[in-house]
Amino acid sequence: MEHKECIEELRAEHEVYLSKRQDIPEEFKEEFSNEEVSFLEQNAVWLSALMSGELQPNACEQVRFIAVANGIIAPSTDSERIWKRFQLLCNA
Repeated sequence: MEHKECIEELRAEHEVYLSKRQDIPEEFKEEFSNEEVSFLEQNAVWLSALMSGELQPNACEQVRFIAVANGIIAPSTDSERIWKRFQLLCNA
């Protein structure tokens, strides 16, 4: 398979996960702003797949996200901080 085809295949895999939505439990919604809830509902399936290794990262930001999610480095972006708070609630 050519490099371009591999990239397109990986991008398509990401799109599948990005198209899936996750309902956030009502008790969690109290801990987040409406914008943060929207971010989680739109991205939780995709971010979970990246975290678990089910989906391979295709950008440096995604590699960084995995490191943050695994506690290797501290979160520095809003998305990373939201995800870490969500993880803490899920694991409580």
